[in-house]
Amino acid sequence: MIDLTMPCLDGEQTIQELKKINTALKTILYSGYGEQEALDRFTGKSLDCFLQKPFEIKVLTDKIRSLIE
Repeated sequence: MIDLTMPCLDGEQTIQELKKINTALKTILYSGYGEQEALDRFTGKSLDCFLQKPFEIKVLTDKIRSLIE
């Protein structure tokens, strides 16, 4: 799970670096920004899942289940 806005490396850069190490790695990006704005930053890039903050635990567990099935 990675927040879109972080110091040093933002979520976009962090996911890119992690995918270089392991292309099969599943990631969940979350943000207080709107979903479309966040997804626009990942056009043509690998993004497995997005959650809009705030989110409920049930939504998170459903997303995790969908990633591991």
